[in-house]
Amino acid sequence: MIEVVTRLIKFGFDELKLDKIGAQFFDGNIKSGNVMKRCGMKYLGSEEREIKLQGKIGRGKIHKCEITKEDYYKD
Repeated sequence: MIEVVTRLIKFGFDELKLDKIGAQFFDGNIKSGNVMKRCGMKYLGSEEREIKLQGKIGRGKIHKCEITKEDYYKD
């Protein structure tokens, strides 16, 4: 999964000319958060909000991450 996300980030910056790319993961989905972190994304914070998961609507915590073009090309 890390390879896929890394390629998508590269495509976003190189081909789509984006300045930043953001992603979110649900509370408890530690594996997705770890993939984002290993791909260079920085944690921005969390928020409680209404979410739809597996056809059910409820309240849950969403964690936000992003990587900027500047940070991506630092290495």
